[in-house]
Amino acid sequence: MPLVITLFASASLVGFVAALGTGMFGAWLIPALPNHQTLGTVAALLACSMHCAVFTYFLGTGMSIKDAVETYDLDPALAEETRTLKKRSFPWVFNAILLLLGAVVLGGFAMTRGLPPIVHGLGAGFAVVFSLFAFYKELQAIRDNVKLLETLKKNLTAKAASAEWPMPSEADISRVDQGRALVFLGFTVAFAFVYLKYITRTPETPLTPFALASVLAVSLGSMILRTEGRSR
Repeated sequence: MPLVITLFASASLVGFVAALGTGMFGAWLIPALPNHQTLGTVAALLACSMHCAVFTYFLGTGMSIKDAVETYDLDPALAEETRTLKKRSFPWVFNAILLLLGAVVLGGFAMTRGLPPIVHGLGAGFAVVFSLFAFYKELQAIRDNVKLLETLKKNLTAKAASAEWPMPSEADISRVDQGRALVFLGFTVAFAFVYLKYITRTPETPLTPFALASVLAVSLGSMILRTEGRSR
């Protein structure tokens, strides 16, 4: 999961740089690239997906750590530490997403409703800088969480050896994370349609592909969560 998060962050950074170039100097400067609107929207969605992946990562690992502590009577401090890591990372996650979505909305208003472009530019610049710093803070929390998982595994191994019962299989955190990530992706796709159709006033935006992608992602994610016995 940390690798996936890093890939999302790298892709969104490339998209933001390209969007910044086309936004400041016009598409004529880099004619081979799509327009500024497309680049900015894609970059923002990738960044939001990255932050959502961080959110689902801590939800999945935190739930697994809590279950392990309660089931195998481990040190309660392990469960308390995972709650501390959530408190450290979640404010960065949610604020970054809100600022990125706000920058996208300002861009739509700048295109269609006479909002000065400088307002969108300043808002987008602040959102990108905040998002990058948020990712840095989230990455620090992820590294601490990896250490916590290693400690948990050592405690489980010692407990299994002393009690002479088999080592429990590792919780399938990845499938839980994938389910939540798919649900988030479905709502993100729905937001992209609303943005293109009603904020940027692009009437030719087709409903069918967005609806199919959104319903499919939410349905698959919900099915995975139900299978794993987790509720959103």
